[in-house]
Formats: sequence, C-alpha cells, structure tokens
Amino acid sequence: MKGFLLALVSALVLAPPTGAQEKAPSLREERREVIRFGIETELGELLAALKSEKDVSLVKEILALLETAPAGRIRKEIFDYFMEVRSPEARSAAAGLLARWEDEPPELLVSVLGYLAAVGSSAPPEEIHPLLEARSAQVVSAAVRYLGAVKATRSGARLRELFDSPDAGLQIRQEIILALGEMQDPDSVPFLMDLLGDEGRDMMLRRFACDALGRSGDTRALGAIKTALESKDNLLRSYAVSALGRFPGRETVNTLISALRDAFPRVRELAAERLGDLQARDAVEILLYRARRDPEKRVRQASFRSLSKIGGGEAVDFLQDYLAGEKNPVDFRSLAAEELIKNRPAAAVEPLLKTMEQEWLKDRSALLDGVCRLASQAEYSGFDALYEKMLGHRSFVIQIYGIRGIQRNRIGRLRGAVQEFTRETYHPQIRRIAAAALEDL
Repeated sequence: MKGFLLALVSALVLAPPTGAQEKAPSLREERREVIRFGIETELGELLAALKSEKDVSLVKEILALLETAPAGRIRKEIFDYFMEVRSPEARSAAAGLLARWEDEPPELLVSVLGYLAAVGSSAPPEEIHPLLEARSAQVVSAAVRYLGAVKATRSGARLRELFDSPDAGLQIRQEIILALGEMQDPDSVPFLMDLLGDEGRDMMLRRFACDALGRSGDTRALGAIKTALESKDNLLRSYAVSALGRFPGRETVNTLISALRDAFPRVRELAAERLGDLQARDAVEILLYRARRDPEKRVRQASFRSLSKIGGGEAVDFLQDYLAGEKNPVDFRSLAAEELIKNRPAAAVEPLLKTMEQEWLKDRSALLDGVCRLASQAEYSGFDALYEKMLGHRSFVIQIYGIRGIQRNRIGRLRGAVQEFTRETYHPQIRRIAAAALEDL
C-alpha cells in the first residue's frame, strides 16, 4: 500500500498540468510580457540579457516602457541598452530629459549623454554648455565627453576656458584634453603642444595631451610627439608611440617597428596595435616573432590581433595553424579564433571545424564553448556548416549557440533543423529560443 501511495504521489507531481500540451510561448513572447508587467529587477535582468545579445527585436516595446517607467534606476538601464545597440529610437526622449536636466539624477544624465554621443545628436552643442556648470562632477565629465564625441569644434574655446578654471579638478582637466583631441579643433593644437612640452605640468596631463595630439591628426603636432618618444618616462613614451601611429606613412611604420624592441612592454604592445591599424605588411615578420616569443602575454595578444588586421598568406596561415594546434595554450587558441571570426571569417571555417572535432567528445571544453559562442555572434552566413554541427552536440548550450547563429544569419535551409527543437521532448528553454528563431527565418 505504501509503495502504491508513493507511486501515486510521484505521478501527480510529474504529470503535466492541464493545458501543458499547449504550445509554449516563445522566448520573445515571454520577454514582451516582462516588459509589460515585470518588476524593476526583472526588467533590469531582461535589459542586461538584451544588451549582451545585442537584440533589437523589442526596441519599440522598450521605448514605450521608457515613457511609463518610474523615476528609478530602470530609466538609466533603458538608455544604457539603447546605447549598447546603437538604436536612435530614444533620441527624442533623451532630448526631453536634457531640457529639464536640473531635475534629473546625475546617473541618468550620464547615461543620456553617453547614449546621444553614441547615436549622434542633432542638438546644437551650445545646449550642452549649461551642463558644464553642473554641481555633479559626473555630469560635467559626461558633458565634456559628449562635446568631444560629436566633434563640437565651436566648443573648443569654452572647454579651454573651463580647463583654466580653479574649480576644475584633475579628472575634469583630463576629460577636457581628450575631448579637444576628439573634436579635432585646430585652435586647440597649440594649447595641447604647450601642455605636452611643459615639464612643470602634472605628468598625467602631459600624457593625455600627447594622446589628444595624436587624435587631432594635425601634422603640426608631429614634432612634439617625436620629442616625447625620447622621454625617460615609460608611460609618456607609450603615449607617444600610440599617438604617432595615427599618422600614416613609411617613417611612422619604421619608427613603430623599432618600438617593438623597446624594453618597456606597454610600448611594444601599443606599437604592435598601431602597426595593425596601419595594416603594415612590412611588420608581419617581426609581429610573428612577437606573437610566438614575446615574454609579455599582452604583447603577444596585441601581435595576434594585428596579424589578423594585416592579413596576407603568412599572417593568416599562422592564425589558422595556431587555432588548430592541440598543444597550443587554450587562451591563445581562443584569441586566434576570435580574430579569424572577426576579420577573416572565410579563413576561419576549416580550423574551426577541426577544433570542434578535437573538442567534441570532451565532457567540459572551455575552448569548444568559446569558439561556438563567438561563431554564433558572427554575421557571416558561411558559418552554416558550423551551426549545423552545433545542433548535433549533446550540450543544450552548444545547441543554443547553433540556433542563435542560424537566426542571426537567417539561414533558411536550416529552418527544419531548428523546428525540431520546438518539440516537447526538448528542454523548455531551448524550445522557446528555437520558437523565437523561427520568427526570423
């Protein structure tokens, strides 16, 4: 009798409730319900997930939420989301908040200014000038960064005036220097050159001035930057190498190749980065050496990234072989995969398939998880064979990566394979994700 009762209780617990056979809502439908009815913590978790996935399918619903959201942290998180996905939909709402900026919390204003800087605002820079007098240093810094991001050259004189104000602290002055470089205001170049050359100034301000001169792109700054290359201050020398790399030309490439032999690691790291930015094919040989043998990990990483940017047979062959090499360190194999996927996707297919085969049967493989995740985020339909293979893995996480890759790239031929995962034999989470993917296929 006791055994019968236990069996009966188990059956009642495990049996699906009435209506369980109905079609489960898709992940997107569930998310719409959270936006409509969720509490602040649920909304925060949803916005974080959408940011991570760069999902823009619910932009209209989130914009409507902004109009009804309470004056709490959630409004800031909404603007952080719109900034991450670079959606211009919230520009009007952002402008309205700035019009009454004195009544809004500093944290929200910082997010609004960051959002407008990211998507581009048509508001005249003069409308931002009142925020330069805000009591909150956070807001002043954000306003300065905004003016730099939108290249408000007409605001250069106002920022230089603020720099000389006794009320401006070190942080604000640093932000002003960077903004002057970003806005490429020609009238500010002599000011920045004087600041860089003033040995009586705070060293951090001089370093920032060097960076700003590089960002300005003004050739009048080259002399001051080259002088900084001879500094005994390791960090100022690093800033000078980075700044010099923004002026293309044979002389710059040669100087940066020489800087790859500097004793200070940060100088070598930045030199490697800038050579990649300049796509300097003459630097491939020494970058290969640095990628294999530099004693500093970050210099090796920078060399991997630059080889990916430069491309060419020898550079791409190195990254392909490194990714597929089972004896190579996992973190650098992951980096090789990331760079190939981002910059050379066609060259990534074969070594990725080989890597997946190597890791396929392991119980736990950080490398397999990593490469599948990276591939699922790529916008490249040529990864269809990778996604199809992911669907056959025993881990539902890998399967989800495959579904997301198919959805992102709208690979119609795999619609049937995705449809399979909506069957009730699969985990509810993967069924919801598959249903959402089918809406885009």
